[in-house]
Amino acid sequence: MIISILGMAGIDRKTEKVISSKYSVDKKLSSLVKKGSYINSTDALLKNNINENFILIGTEQSIKKQKEILNLSQYQKNIVFKTYNTVDLGNVFNLVYKTIQSINDKEKIYFDITHSFRDTVIMSIISTIVHQFVHNKDISIIFAKESSDKQKSDFEYIDVTEYIDISQMAFMLTSFHHTLNLPKLSTRIDLYTKMQDFSKHLFSNQINLINKHSYKELKDALILAKENSLSSLDNLIEEVLKEIEIFETIKEKEEYEMFFELSKLMCSKNYLLISSTYLVEALAHYAYFYFKKFGITNQDFSYDTAFDIINYIQKNITNNTVNIPHKYFYCSNKDIFERFSRLVKMVKEIRNRVAHIDLTLNDPKIKFKLIRRILEFKKLVVEENIFENITTNKLKDTENCKYDTKLFQEYVNEKFKQIFNTNAFNNIFEKSRIDKLASGNYPITWNIDPNFTPKQQQFIGIISNYTEHYDIEYIEIFYNQFN
Repeated sequence: MIISILGMAGIDRKTEKVISSKYSVDKKLSSLVKKGSYINSTDALLKNNINENFILIGTEQSIKKQKEILNLSQYQKNIVFKTYNTVDLGNVFNLVYKTIQSINDKEKIYFDITHSFRDTVIMSIISTIVHQFVHNKDISIIFAKESSDKQKSDFEYIDVTEYIDISQMAFMLTSFHHTLNLPKLSTRIDLYTKMQDFSKHLFSNQINLINKHSYKELKDALILAKENSLSSLDNLIEEVLKEIEIFETIKEKEEYEMFFELSKLMCSKNYLLISSTYLVEALAHYAYFYFKKFGITNQDFSYDTAFDIINYIQKNITNNTVNIPHKYFYCSNKDIFERFSRLVKMVKEIRNRVAHIDLTLNDPKIKFKLIRRILEFKKLVVEENIFENITTNKLKDTENCKYDTKLFQEYVNEKFKQIFNTNAFNNIFEKSRIDKLASGNYPITWNIDPNFTPKQQQFIGIISNYTEHYDIEYIEIFYNQFN
């Protein structure tokens, strides 16, 4: 089957007489067209393939003109005419699409685009549609280009299927280079599948699959494309290879380093939600790495484990995941934990904001804020590596431990049981118990004598002031009085 787009070629514009031109043929098409003189490309194909079926597509004007100058009536039994309207591009698209779709999948198709070459819209439509069928149709795109050797011929037939592939390849590579993503295409180019797999794994946080196979497969496919007949795309392929080269080294890095690199990459492509999510991942993996290293947790990494560790770092809340070596562990490392907690809080705030489009649009500086958090991670984790300074020693004489709220309240509860000789409850700071003691209006079940001793009165006075003001002055007074 031969499909040809009709034009107005074959007539001298000044004399209105039919003219002929010399045509030569690339070796790949020597069985389709013989070297010789023809009125135009359609004429050459018709005369060399008299038993072949033709579909000639054109406007009403071009069909009428070609019927006259080519005497198409002699080929009438082999020709189907299809008319398109250049004003209605949807009509052109549907016409070409349905034409190719109607041809048997096993039949070889030659699509002559010679007389549509100057119409970029028609060319774009043809290119797009051809790629819809390349997976199940045997299509060759042919073109009679102007010859560089006029003594040899005026025009030379060449197969440009590869160039349409290159056009689509350039579009794919450019899209991937700028976005790390791809438009949905129907294509026979193997590289597309490799790029698509890589992109899917990257955007779904399946980094293990990238490290396992999709990075190597994409890299190999890019190198192969460069080695083959795609020299015109060398620079673009090099840019994509450079873009993904971080995956050459991150698989050897610790998890937190890997997610940090990915956060930077996705931020550079303006994927702020994914970037901030990767930065949260980096923080979680960093905390887990050092808690595991110091034996503070013995569990394998999971999101529940990471949550428990981050919760401890931010709030000093112990749990089954975190096995602290002693009760002074948190306060001994409070400065480190507070710096880390501050960064976690700010990164999570950004992630929550970019997860809501309306909020993001109202904050044009959100990317700038994310970049600052990325730089802060670099300073805190990559450069200072602050968790390397975590100590398991008891630094109980430091101010952080001396004025630690949790330790102080534990100490107060111990002293309360001793001074008031009761085990009615474990935490005096809950349910307004201090106020009830101070007012004398407390349940009889507490088994506390209402006639307080001077020491008990002093206890209630200091702790009442503490719960009202939460001033470290009262912590110091209490320790001095009840040491």
